[in-house]
Amino acid sequence: MESPLYLYYPKKDLNRLLGAFHACIGLRVELLDDKGVPLLTYGPLSPYCRMSEGCLADSRTCAEEHLYASRQAIDLGEPYIFCCHAGVYHIVYPLANRERVFGYVLLGPFLMDGADDDLIKHLATASRMPTDTVLELYKAAQDIPELSPEQTVQISRLLYYLVGSLVSGSMELQRANRERLLHQSKIGEAIHRYKQLESAAWNAYPFDRERTLLAETKAGDVASARAAFDEYMAALVLFEKYDTEAVKYRLIELCSLLSRASIERGADAAVILELTEKLIRDIMSAYSINEISYRIHDNLDVYTDSLFFSSEQSSKLIRRATEHIHAHLSEKLLLADLARELGVSEPYLSRLFKRVTGQTFLDYLNRQRVEEAKRLLAGTDYPLTQIAMACGFADQSYFAKVFKKYTGLPPRQYR
Repeated sequence: MESPLYLYYPKKDLNRLLGAFHACIGLRVELLDDKGVPLLTYGPLSPYCRMSEGCLADSRTCAEEHLYASRQAIDLGEPYIFCCHAGVYHIVYPLANRERVFGYVLLGPFLMDGADDDLIKHLATASRMPTDTVLELYKAAQDIPELSPEQTVQISRLLYYLVGSLVSGSMELQRANRERLLHQSKIGEAIHRYKQLESAAWNAYPFDRERTLLAETKAGDVASARAAFDEYMAALVLFEKYDTEAVKYRLIELCSLLSRASIERGADAAVILELTEKLIRDIMSAYSINEISYRIHDNLDVYTDSLFFSSEQSSKLIRRATEHIHAHLSEKLLLADLARELGVSEPYLSRLFKRVTGQTFLDYLNRQRVEEAKRLLAGTDYPLTQIAMACGFADQSYFAKVFKKYTGLPPRQYR
């Protein structure tokens, strides 16, 4: 049975990324599960590590040390550089989701100040090694890669950016896959329901369902429009007898109708026509009915929210959004809640926010919170914990991480 880790971080992507990372930096790279069991390994185990493990009777095992270091990395929110009981360095980065650790990436061993002769003597004495084994341990220590502190920091940053991008990407992929499966199941249910009716009910083109879909689109209700599309798609698939090419042509016609409906609502014609052209190209390149269906389903919010696609309306909407953010900086703010407050869909607001401000919603929110924190740090003597809470950060650790990201300094040093 494969590790639950792969439910959140695709095995193929991890394998490629970590293999390439090992080839570039030359250090041993391991992917371990939450109990320290190796899942993927790149590079041989250092003889020094094999010989030194267990030399100190009162020390943690290597797996226990790695797990402890991983928890430190979680608290820091970034890779953690640590020296183990054998005197060699490692870098660990946890793979977590919703505060549960599923595993971690471990780099090392490596040295930063050369081998510690005193430590090796202590290891040899504590484990009562014979002389020839001690000499082998010294020799093995000479083969451990040595890095400068600057190189170590840069490698840890590279690990953060590489694995961090995979993490965010896999979360987005999970969300998209769940939505796709739900969409397909709803169409499947509708097809099954239609098959129970007289054949005349699905042997004619579904004009009634098409009209319902257009009406919901004009009303600007994305949830109702998507539900209407599921019903329309099920009837269309039965009408075209699962012919992929025929379904493509009917859906291209539908895109034209949706774009006209949006323009009639007052949308910017140039913007809508450009988006529709891209969607039609996507439909033509799709390889299955499910893929074609999902392309339109996922883009319906473009048409339902189309009234806001003029520059004037967009600016007004984003101005309301930023005013709401500034008024509620100390509170928990989610994009979904803001979209609900403004009466638009979350995906649309996300795209519009980036287009108008040049920043993502989260980036803008964090920047504003950091600006407020800078003001409080410079002008008051409030404790860091109170400032973190006053600026909407869940805890001081996360506050410190975000503050340093945007200012280059920890909050205490900035003060």
